Amino acid sequence: MSWVFHDWNGSVADFHAADLLVNPVRSGWILNVARDTVVLGSHQPESDSNNELAAQLGIDVTRRNSGGGAVWLPAGDVVWIDLVIPRGDSLWTEDVRVAPLWVGELWRDAITAVDPSLVDLQVVEGALRTDALGQKVCFVSEGPGEVMSNGGKVVGISQRRNRNGARFQCCAYTALRLDGFAAVMGASGADHDRLVASHVPVQAGRNELLAALRDLLQRL
Repeated sequence: MSWVFHDWNGSVADFHAADLLVNPVRSGWILNVARDTVVLGSHQPESDSNNELAAQLGIDVTRRNSGGGAVWLPAGDVVWIDLVIPRGDSLWTEDVRVAPLWVGELWRDAITAVDPSLVDLQVVEGALRTDALGQKVCFVSEGPGEVMSNGGKVVGISQRRNRNGARFQCCAYTALRLDGFAAVMGASGADHDRLVASHVPVQAGRNELLAALRDLLQRL
């Protein structure tokens, strides 16, 4: 089964609001982030982020329809792709803990192909592992399918699903600019250090990583 690829150049908020699961087909939606954006989880309290400071720093704040902590989307420095599959696809599974594992394996193989400096890449299995800071900042937690390296997160994955199919929202970084994000999330001291350590960049160009992902997807 072949994949259909789309480039999205609209706002982060508009894309999160788009319903890709009405009549889903195997598809990859590549997001071109134009403005630095903090994305809060669906049930995350507004008080977790300092929206006034974000406005002063030129950072947008929006919300997604999946759970978890805040995700940082720095313009130009993030590879963000949503993978959509219909129910009944050979990649579909009912078990929400197993469902994202193929996604993590795909990312792991793509990163290995473009960045040999990242070693010991592991795809997380089992239940979500989190704590107080992880509930505020997504990359501090470890969820099924996500890709880790030496305790830090290389690929974050969130999952949205309904009776029609599943949508896996994935992101990785090609460079890190975390000071604005940490400030907006009120992370200082030890929390700041953990936030920084939790974000592990891929040492490769955005287009190079996207090309590797597309090539591997076409083999599925």
